[in-house]
Amino acid sequence: IAVIGGGVGGGSAAYFLNQLCQRGGHQSALADIGIDLYEKSGELGGRLATQDINGHHYETGGSVIHDRNHYAKQLSAALSYLMKRQSNPESDEKLCLYNGKGFDFCESCFNLITYFKIWFRYGFDVNKLQSKVSKIIDSFDNVYKLQESLVKFDSVDRLLSAMSPEIYNLTKISYKNFLMDAKYSKKFIDELVQSISLVNYGQ
Repeated sequence: IAVIGGGVGGGSAAYFLNQLCQRGGHQSALADIGIDLYEKSGELGGRLATQDINGHHYETGGSVIHDRNHYAKQLSAALSYLMKRQSNPESDEKLCLYNGKGFDFCESCFNLITYFKIWFRYGFDVNKLQSKVSKIIDSFDNVYKLQESLVKFDSVDRLLSAMSPEIYNLTKISYKNFLMDAKYSKKFIDELVQSISLVNYGQ
């Protein structure tokens, strides 16, 4: 088996293929399959890179893993990466949303005040979205059951549809239109959601 590219996708594909081949033991028909990975840069990891700047190492790629991303957590454990919680109650760092001229929103040192500021500016949109995202992730988790059962699909569309019709339908609409159709406020979409999208995906 030839895997082209040693980034996150290629590297994880090679790893999980190797795990699958070993699952059946030495008597398995998969036991003698060889896996070759080709990467033109000479370095593995793709966008999960670090840069040395003035003697300090900085992550320049993805660094946040969702708690329910089973594969990323499994890979991190296999590679002996230590994961730490993003939130730190004792940290002096505060989240602020800057619009280019001033701050639309800044966290307080006190959680209760922060919750009130969020409610005052965005109403219940944050709570609504958290609930909606949680339900979508519940549907997304079906992918692990399907793959553990070795169910295969000949297209991404069929995979998504098997996970959940809602997941498939979400790929046919922009995130902004999805939020607008669900009656989220323009202020919430343009300020908070757009900021998260810019930080995570650069768009």
